[in-house]
Amino acid sequence: MSYVFSIRIRKELKEMMDRIGINWSEEIKKFLEERVREELRKMLLDDAKRFRSGLGIASPVSADELIREDREHVH
Repeated sequence: MSYVFSIRIRKELKEMMDRIGINWSEEIKKFLEERVREELRKMLLDDAKRFRSGLGIASPVSADELIREDREHVH
């Protein structure tokens, strides 16, 4: 199942987008999927950090370092 997601943009922006000739629908879908994955990763890391702190175990690395490492492995 899929949903329609629409936004309103300025006429000038739409005209510039048309001149470029990129499949904007696909570009936006890719961006949204990547952004959602990124936010879910952050949420999972935060959950893991809270869980770990509840166990009384100090984390040797920060969540930022873990995210950075994860991103480097993905690309």
